[in-house]
Amino acid sequence: LQITSPDIWQSLLAFNVGVELGQLMIISLAWPAFRLIQRSSEYAWRFGRIGIATVCIAVAAVWTGQRVLSVIGTL
Repeated sequence: LQITSPDIWQSLLAFNVGVELGQLMIISLAWPAFRLIQRSSEYAWRFGRIGIATVCIAVAAVWTGQRVLSVIGTL
Protein backbone atom coordinates (compact mmCIF):
# COMPACT_ATOMS: atom_id res chain seq x y z
CA LEU A 1 0.00 0.00 0.00
CA GLN A 2 1.25 3.41 -0.89
CA ILE A 3 -0.69 5.77 1.28
CA THR A 4 0.55 9.33 1.16
CA SER A 5 -2.23 11.16 2.96
CA PRO A 6 -0.92 13.13 5.94
CA ASP A 7 -4.18 12.52 7.82
CA ILE A 8 -4.27 8.75 7.33
CA TRP A 9 -4.12 8.01 11.06
CA GLN A 10 -7.25 10.12 11.63
CA SER A 11 -9.09 8.27 8.89
CA LEU A 12 -8.04 4.89 10.28
CA LEU A 13 -9.01 5.90 13.80
CA ALA A 14 -12.43 7.12 12.67
CA PHE A 15 -12.99 3.94 10.65
CA ASN A 16 -12.02 1.67 13.55
CA VAL A 17 -14.16 3.61 16.03
CA GLY A 18 -17.08 3.28 13.62
CA VAL A 19 -16.56 -0.46 13.33
CA GLU A 20 -16.42 -0.86 17.11
CA LEU A 21 -19.57 1.23 17.60
CA GLY A 22 -21.35 -0.89 14.99
CA GLN A 23 -20.37 -4.06 16.82
CA LEU A 24 -21.61 -2.65 20.12
CA MET A 25 -24.91 -1.71 18.48
CA ILE A 26 -25.39 -5.22 17.11
CA ILE A 27 -24.60 -6.78 20.49
CA SER A 28 -26.97 -4.38 22.26
CA LEU A 29 -29.76 -5.51 19.92
CA ALA A 30 -28.92 -9.22 19.92
CA TRP A 31 -28.42 -9.65 23.67
CA PRO A 32 -32.02 -8.80 24.69
CA ALA A 33 -33.34 -10.97 21.85
CA PHE A 34 -31.36 -13.95 23.12
CA ARG A 35 -32.44 -13.34 26.72
CA LEU A 36 -36.10 -13.11 25.68
CA ILE A 37 -35.89 -16.33 23.71
CA GLN A 38 -33.99 -18.09 26.49
CA ARG A 39 -36.62 -17.22 29.09
CA SER A 40 -39.58 -18.38 27.01
CA SER A 41 -39.24 -22.15 26.53
CA GLU A 42 -36.69 -24.80 25.67
CA TYR A 43 -38.25 -25.24 22.23
CA ALA A 44 -38.12 -21.50 21.51
CA TRP A 45 -34.57 -21.27 22.86
CA ARG A 46 -33.33 -24.10 20.65
CA PHE A 47 -35.01 -22.94 17.46
CA GLY A 48 -34.55 -19.23 18.21
CA ARG A 49 -30.80 -19.71 18.36
CA ILE A 50 -30.91 -21.61 15.09
CA GLY A 51 -32.98 -18.85 13.48
CA ILE A 52 -30.70 -16.06 14.65
CA ALA A 53 -27.61 -18.03 13.62
CA THR A 54 -29.15 -18.65 10.20
CA VAL A 55 -29.70 -14.92 9.68
CA CYS A 56 -26.09 -14.22 10.71
CA ILE A 57 -24.80 -16.88 8.32
CA ALA A 58 -26.91 -15.48 5.47
CA VAL A 59 -25.64 -11.94 6.02
CA ALA A 60 -22.04 -13.17 6.21
CA ALA A 61 -22.50 -15.19 3.01
CA VAL A 62 -23.89 -12.17 1.14
CA TRP A 63 -21.04 -9.94 2.33
CA THR A 64 -18.48 -12.59 1.41
CA GLY A 65 -20.03 -13.01 -2.02
CA GLN A 66 -20.01 -9.26 -2.62
CA ARG A 67 -16.38 -9.06 -1.57
CA VAL A 68 -15.36 -11.97 -3.81
CA LEU A 69 -17.15 -10.44 -6.79
CA SER A 70 -15.50 -7.11 -6.08
CA VAL A 71 -12.05 -8.70 -6.02
CA ILE A 72 -12.75 -10.70 -9.17
CA GLY A 73 -13.94 -7.51 -10.87
CA THR A 74 -10.60 -5.82 -10.23
CA LEU A 75 -8.58 -8.62 -11.84
